[in-house]
Amino acid sequence: MDIKKTGVAGSESKQDVLVKVEPGQSGLEVRITSSLGRLYYTQIASSVDEIANKYGIANAIITVIDSGALDYVIRARTESAILRASQEIEKKFYSEKREAVYKLRRTRLYLPGSNPYLMQGITYYNADGIILDLEDAVSLEDKDSARMLVSYALRNIDFGKAEKMVRINSLDVCGAEDIEAILPHKPDVILIPKCESEYDVKKVSEILEKTEKRFNLYGYQAKIMPIIESAKGVENAYEIAGISDRTTALAFGAEDYTVSLGVRKTEGEDELLFAKQSIVNAAKAAGIQASDTVYSNIEDTAGLKRSTEKSKILGFDGRGVIHPSQIDIVHSVFQPSEKEIEEAKEIIEVFNKAKEDGSGVVKHKGKMIDMPIVLRAMRVMSIYKTINQE
Repeated sequence: MDIKKTGVAGSESKQDVLVKVEPGQSGLEVRITSSLGRLYYTQIASSVDEIANKYGIANAIITVIDSGALDYVIRARTESAILRASQEIEKKFYSEKREAVYKLRRTRLYLPGSNPYLMQGITYYNADGIILDLEDAVSLEDKDSARMLVSYALRNIDFGKAEKMVRINSLDVCGAEDIEAILPHKPDVILIPKCESEYDVKKVSEILEKTEKRFNLYGYQAKIMPIIESAKGVENAYEIAGISDRTTALAFGAEDYTVSLGVRKTEGEDELLFAKQSIVNAAKAAGIQASDTVYSNIEDTAGLKRSTEKSKILGFDGRGVIHPSQIDIVHSVFQPSEKEIEEAKEIIEVFNKAKEDGSGVVKHKGKMIDMPIVLRAMRVMSIYKTINQE
């Protein structure tokens, strides 16, 4: 591969690295400076050399300005800079096996796909899902570099028990390229932004299937979480939810939705009620989960709790969060209360006893208990047990 122009990737921000690749005349020259001093020069040079050799770079000047980046960040930024400098994209990927595990989806934490510093806390955030965001959080000119960083993060960072999620760009921007880059590293869930019709889901599902086959990802199937963010999307919610067996949940995006209505978001959220009810109903009718929109005011913890309590009442299974400080508050709401747990235990016990006695009549505290109430009690206990296993 020839270096045809100058390519730059990364930044001088904390725990990031700025890598510049330029055409060279006499072999590979690596120039390194680091905020950590010369102690790590050899390790940095080794990582840069390995990526350069991977692409057969014979003549180039690679300048590395390190601000305490981890090895996978250095490799990702170097690879992005080389690709930008060569104007070529070689599809060389590494993949590792990972068993798909069902997770509670009380919280899904958004992290910018271009910020390695924020990625370092993934193991400790305690969110049920981590979303590496390639869409709104990344500028258009940095999409390719972020895509590379997310690919490296998926295979190098320990996500603990959290689901690995990636919000791709819309297909009319660069969503297909996102899928091509990240899928070999087996994210659990792909979030589709601004989803307005079943066609959007069907098209992404087709690309996922073709990509899985091309990279021989046997035994692995990426799940889909469409984000409904417009009036049109709300109207088509059921079709969106039911078109693909990959779809595991519907998510709501209130910011763009209110723009599509031409209204402002209010504290009471009255303008969101119809959309929220429609999305929950569509999701449950299709047999999948529903995840509420983010609460954008990270300082207003009381408002977050009130909003989340409404979400739970409406039937949402969780919500998006934009700051780690919001996670525990949301979890506390979606965790069954002691009263709910006790009542669920009593209902299941009464139901099982009636079943053993052959009685067709089940009563609890003077009220008739039918199967939907029993199923709800079982769901409460299932959530409780899953949380306590964590």
